[in-house]
Parts: sequence; structure tokens; C-alpha cells
Amino acid sequence: MAKRRLRTGPTAALPAKPSQADLLRVVRLADPEAREDGGDIVAVDVRVHAPVEAEPELVGGELEQVWACRVVAEGPLPFDYFDRYLAEGIAFRLGGLAVCRGEVTDPADDDRGGPAVILPVRPTADELRAVLSRIDGGHKAEIGDSDDAAGDSATEAATEDTPTEDAAITDVATADADADAGLGGDTKPDAATADADSAADVDSEAESESEADATTADTDGDADADAEAEAEAVAEVAAASGDATQDDFLYTVGDIRILVVPEKGRPPAVQELLPFATELTAIELRGDDPEKVGALALRLSDELNGLIVDRWRFRIDAVEDLLPPG
Repeated sequence: MAKRRLRTGPTAALPAKPSQADLLRVVRLADPEAREDGGDIVAVDVRVHAPVEAEPELVGGELEQVWACRVVAEGPLPFDYFDRYLAEGIAFRLGGLAVCRGEVTDPADDDRGGPAVILPVRPTADELRAVLSRIDGGHKAEIGDSDDAAGDSATEAATEDTPTEDAAITDVATADADADAGLGGDTKPDAATADADSAADVDSEAESESEADATTADTDGDADADAEAEAEAVAEVAAASGDATQDDFLYTVGDIRILVVPEKGRPPAVQELLPFATELTAIELRGDDPEKVGALALRLSDELNGLIVDRWRFRIDAVEDLLPPG
């Protein structure tokens, strides 16, 4: 294979040649139905080419020996950047580096994302709050803080999730308990504006109704007060795709931040959920300690009957799966 193609990638650059059995085992974490095709492996419509020996210059001399597996999309992707995620996930699990568009990255050093619990049904704010409180030993799970604290968390989340130009993890959508419908595909700036205008229209209608009917106004006033209280608990976070941002609830359990967002696309690793849902929900977890984050993800998965994936949408069954190989 031409060196130029390896540099453009996506390519998993590995320190040792993996057996086809080991490579197939890893790829099946991303697509349980991945299959061998000659010396290659095919996951959905993405081909993982058999490893070829390459020069250390491919990764800037970071590895003494390089075995390169180029990943090539041959048809529609199940979600954006699946081919790149596949290369990065393989590199992470086999102790290698990822190459894409001439850029070399170490997935083990990449802290822009975390695991997610994928659910077929979006839980309400009250349901998730109750689950988190039980997990947190009976303490009430925090949903945002003061405006200042929420702003700080938003800044941290935006800094943590700032991607490269073609990386994407998930879109952030509104966490209004009434807006249970997921937002498929990329979120665009005009969509965010439309949501804001729509929210303004709803508020305007609520005010008009309250002026017209005093009795209704009392009831609606209580509802508006509750809605306003929830709104104050909202933290603005940056969409990992770099598109427009929207508001979403930011839950915290200790030092772990939790976002509830629509799952973008259809990750093959969680296909077993799709017969029961046309749209999926992701509970994204962020924290500095991957073991603590993984343990919480496992608890949430058990409580909510979900499946866990890492930031590359590879299936996770144990906390150790989130850690780089020893």
C-alpha cells in the first residue's frame, strides 16, 4: 500500500503485528457482525486492511516498529467519522497511534471524550435524578449549581470537548423533559436559533394566556416558576462536533459530569437496542478518573438497562476496557 495513503488515513499504526484473530476481536467491539474478507476485516461498509509494515517516519519516529492498518469506508457510514473512530479505537486497544490527514495522535492521551450509556428511551429529569441519587449513596444528585458554577462547568466542558476539525462525538440537544424526541444528524446554527425563537414563542403564549385567565395564570405561574428553576440549573456546553451549542442539563455526581443528549447515528455496537427504539439517547460521562467514570457508567447501565460504549463507540463491558493496555 502506498505510504501516501497510510499518511492520509485513517490508519491505526501499531507497535507489533496483530494476528487476524486479535484484530477481528477488537473490531467486533465496534461491530459485533464484523467479518473476515481474505486478509482484511469488514465492519458495516468499512474495510480494515490487513496490517502492513511501515517506516517509523509514518508516526514521526514515535514507534520503533510500525504495522499499519488502513481503514477505508466503502459505503454509507452508520454515523459520522465511524471510519476514523474505528482506526483510533483499534490503536487505543493495541497500544498504537492513529494517523489521519498527516496528523499523528495518541488515543490514550486524548481526554476530550468519555464513555456513554446508550438507552432506547430517554429518561425524564426526575427519573435520572432519582437513579443518580441512589447511586450516590442517597445524596441528592446535583443538577447544575449557581449561575457562576454552571458557567464554569460549561467552560470546562467546552474546553475538554473541543475537537479537531473533523472529529465529532455527539450533538448536544435540549434537556427539556417534554422534548423527548431526539435530534438526529448534525445540529446547525440556524437550528439553535430556531429552538431559541420557538422557546420565546412558547413563553409569549404562556404570558398571554396568564393575562387572559386569572385562574389559569395561578396554575401556569407555578409551572413557569418550576420551569424557571430548572432553567437556572441548565449549563451551556459546546457540541463536540463544533457546531452550534444548545442548553442541556448538567448533572454532577461527585466530580463526574453527566450530560443527556440524543445519540447521533446508529452505532453498530448497540444494534440490539434498535428493535425497541428508532432514536437512541446517550448519557455522556466526563471526569478525570477513568476508573471512577467507568464504575458509574456500569451502575447507570444496570439501573437503566442500557449499553456502554467508549468515545469511539466501541462496546464496554468492564472498567478495564476504558484504560490503555498495560
